[in-house]
Amino acid sequence: MGKQPPPRALLLIRKIDGWLLRPWSWIVLFLVGALVRILQFGAIPAGFNQDEASTAYDAYALLHAGIDRTGHHLPVMLVAWGSGMDAIASYFAIPSIALLGPTIVAARIPHLLAGLLALIVFPLLVWRTVDRRAALLALFLLVINPWHIMISRWGLDPNFFPLLFLCGVYCLVRGMRSSSWLAASAILFALSLYAYGTAFLTVPVFLFLSSFVLLVRQHVRMRQFVLPLCLFAVVALPIAWYVLVNTYGFPSVETPFFSIPKLPGVPRFATVSVMGGHASSLFATLLHNLRDLWRLVWTQDDGLPWNAIPGFGTLYLFSTPFVLLGIAACVERSVRLHDDLSIFFLAWLLSAIVLGAVLSVNINRINIIFFPLIFFLAMGLRSLMSTRAAAAGIVAGYTIAFVLFSLSYFRDYPAMIGPPFFASFMDAVDAAASRTAGPICITDHVNMPYIFVLYRERVDPRVFLRTVRYEDPHAEFDRVLAFDRYTFGLSRCDPSHMSAYVLDKGEAAAFQKNTDMQEYSFPLYTAFVRT
Repeated sequence: MGKQPPPRALLLIRKIDGWLLRPWSWIVLFLVGALVRILQFGAIPAGFNQDEASTAYDAYALLHAGIDRTGHHLPVMLVAWGSGMDAIASYFAIPSIALLGPTIVAARIPHLLAGLLALIVFPLLVWRTVDRRAALLALFLLVINPWHIMISRWGLDPNFFPLLFLCGVYCLVRGMRSSSWLAASAILFALSLYAYGTAFLTVPVFLFLSSFVLLVRQHVRMRQFVLPLCLFAVVALPIAWYVLVNTYGFPSVETPFFSIPKLPGVPRFATVSVMGGHASSLFATLLHNLRDLWRLVWTQDDGLPWNAIPGFGTLYLFSTPFVLLGIAACVERSVRLHDDLSIFFLAWLLSAIVLGAVLSVNINRINIIFFPLIFFLAMGLRSLMSTRAAAAGIVAGYTIAFVLFSLSYFRDYPAMIGPPFFASFMDAVDAAASRTAGPICITDHVNMPYIFVLYRERVDPRVFLRTVRYEDPHAEFDRVLAFDRYTFGLSRCDPSHMSAYVLDKGEAAAFQKNTDMQEYSFPLYTAFVRT
């Protein structure tokens, strides 16, 4: 008998597989990733987070006055709430705010661009460490990844850390063939120290592990490290100085090019770590933190709606076993084939685990772990794609999960995130501020309400500095009672002097019974303006 022709389903699968390896398939995936990150950008997530507003207002202040809101000239780290905040996100936001003004879209555009850049760099890194098929699968998984979609759409300052670290690893891998790439890698790793306090531990651990591999395997000679080390030291010196200033109580430093602020409160990097605890309880705390890290990786949820949507998690809830399979496959590959390239991802993962041991984690604090998890997920799934039918089934399953996530994110998520992101608060503030030049009373049922007023009303930081009154100027998280014509907290407002009020719906319901002011109602807040 003659050879039987393959069934139509198998022929279709072969055609799809051939299509996926064509160059334009990468472009299609990138466009899908860009679309899901750009669609209704600025409107979803609804509202504005106080940390977003803090980063954005300091960018506005740096743009127009050359100082942050506490008066420091071009600081290497922002004082922000009093315990410090990463400055690099504010510097990245200056161009978009200069172009579009102080809007939500302008504050979030740098994070969108960072997300789109990751869609290019991540698969390129996987291509160099494994091969083209693995890179295409990694790109697909990153395009549809819930964690990465969400961080690309809002402006939390630590979200630049994973991208800078990713670019640093890419340059490091390229540096195995060209030492000039090692210099670029050193600069990127040093810059990542300015992106998030967790980098203070993660970057040195990763660089130690990866440098050990490069030297032992003789991919790089010691003399090739001299220039990168010098560049790293020069770029990292100001942030190291910042840590010393705020660890040992040295005074602030002012130079013509930058400033290093001494924080009025306890620095954030000192409060989230367990390393200052008693030795007797340190080991137990480390184990507890590692259990919490494992629980977070397994459940993919930390209870914070801005970090993960219940039911989907950070990688999709059914992905964790495949991640573990991918880790095992990479370890086996490294031992059997002496593959040093995938070791970089293992070192990355180990660095994140060390970080998770020394601090109480949530998704944004441990954000450095997610790129390696996506890589290991790709490797685990690839090991199961022994047939084209299996590959098609895996891709179809993740595509269905992505469609369901997208429906939830664009349809249901705005109502979920609106209250914790104070949706319509800035609109209510603007309604009151634009209709009167007199004193305004603003609710304190908002986390740090003053920062939203500063950003939306384009307040000059010098005016803020001259008029601000703090509840405790030395608190870890400052609380502003008043500045200029704004007073925060209904109980602090003298009704005989107030020209307008901005209140949440609960306060407004009682207030409107006893006033003849003009009312301007918004979904979660109400403005009252004296006529």
